Amino acid sequence: NKNLSSDLMGLIRELKKLGFTAIATDQDVVLGVVMDSYTIITGQLITDKFFDFEIQIKSLLASLGDVVKFWLMANKGYQEDILLGQTKIATVYTTLSDSLIRVARLAETASDDNDRSIWRRMFLDGVDELYSALRSLSETGKLADHIMTDSFAKAISVLAGYCLDLAAKPEWSRDQAELTRLAKWYLHLPSFFISSAKNIEDNMFLESLVDVPAKIGLKALESGNDDLAKEAVPIIANMAKGLMSKEPGLSPYQPPRILKRAVYLGIYALKQGKTELVQLVKAEIAKFEVIYSQKYFANVPSGPVLGLPSPNQLEQEVRQLVEQFQDVRFGPPLNLGTARDAIVGLVDSEDVTRFADLVWPQPSPSEPENS
Repeated sequence: NKNLSSDLMGLIRELKKLGFTAIATDQDVVLGVVMDSYTIITGQLITDKFFDFEIQIKSLLASLGDVVKFWLMANKGYQEDILLGQTKIATVYTTLSDSLIRVARLAETASDDNDRSIWRRMFLDGVDELYSALRSLSETGKLADHIMTDSFAKAISVLAGYCLDLAAKPEWSRDQAELTRLAKWYLHLPSFFISSAKNIEDNMFLESLVDVPAKIGLKALESGNDDLAKEAVPIIANMAKGLMSKEPGLSPYQPPRILKRAVYLGIYALKQGKTELVQLVKAEIAKFEVIYSQKYFANVPSGPVLGLPSPNQLEQEVRQLVEQFQDVRFGPPLNLGTARDAIVGLVDSEDVTRFADLVWPQPSPSEPENS
């Protein structure tokens, strides 16, 4: 319907103007209404296959992105007390992500070939456009530790994982290459948020972001996509190394905990007998430990120092996984949906010990002296 499409495009333009005005005049409630309107339109676009979806979702996300960037600029990128705006903005993107999953399910259950093709194309176009929107937002350099980032991280990992699930299904075989490409693009998204940022706070929202490549990598290993899992390893390693140079700086305990996510991939790969990926993880560990030692221990006297971790902190973190496995087995994990939760369901404590002993061989116990 050309008239309806034209009206919708006009509405999107007016929402952008209203959003700018609300930000410029510090009207948070009005901005919330604008974001609610974006959310409603997103849902309508998704559920109605008679819109020109690709063109209109591109316009909507471009309009929304301009408003979000202006909001970030007006608020100097980070204000923890502006919760309403952050929550409302994040809801638009998560609504689109959730709706795209429903579209994929409609494509799988549609009885008509034409409907199936329309829903399938809508899913692929929507995932593509959402990637472009998030990639553009990452370039603002202000979102790596933002409250909104937690929602972005969840959407990224869920959509990438779903693309990998669909790529493994015979009925999606003609779209397998495109689905794999989209999963690969989403795998790299967190690194853009981090590399663009000059200043990063060490907080739970950053944790969600660095968790994404590990979750996608584990899903790739589960689905037999070893090449994508291999790509995840240097992404995680580069984030761990790169974050050491950000201001005001991470706790010295954090870089090993970030790289531990690449270790998850190594543990699972060793269990599967995928030696090439295991060697890749080992190589990244060796490079990381040199940089980590130079950063935090170059001018530190030998022996324990109050407030500093151990130079072999990564090994300690990995070996402590055995104890954490035992804790989790006795009850549900506290942080549902993390990479740690994923690895707990894929390997056991013996797999962890086997990988740790491979990377950091333990000295053989000395034989008793002859009396």
